[in-house]
Amino acid sequence: QANLQPPAAPEVPPPPLPTMELAEFIGLSPFEVAEVLGDPDLDRKEPTAQVLQYGNGQDCVLHLFLYQSLGAGLFRVEHAEVLPKGVGPSAEADCITALLVRAAAG
Repeated sequence: QANLQPPAAPEVPPPPLPTMELAEFIGLSPFEVAEVLGDPDLDRKEPTAQVLQYGNGQDCVLHLFLYQSLGAGLFRVEHAEVLPKGVGPSAEADCITALLVRAAAG
């Protein structure tokens, strides 16, 4: 008598990690940034500028510099920079991905 085994389920690849280019933050409002990254670790407000800082507590920090649009009164990201311990574009991308994963995990 043959021992029938159900067919093995196909392996499902893990979902791709979220990625975002640094340039994609340019033009976002503080609310749009919060939708993507959650609450900032640091939110410094000045009369004409706002600085949002996100870090993973280990090896990367993302700084977003927001300035007030003329006439509109809304703050928008005009400059973004990553300060990873590593160097090169892959370290920057890895840092942003780590922050996106942290935000998605809640």
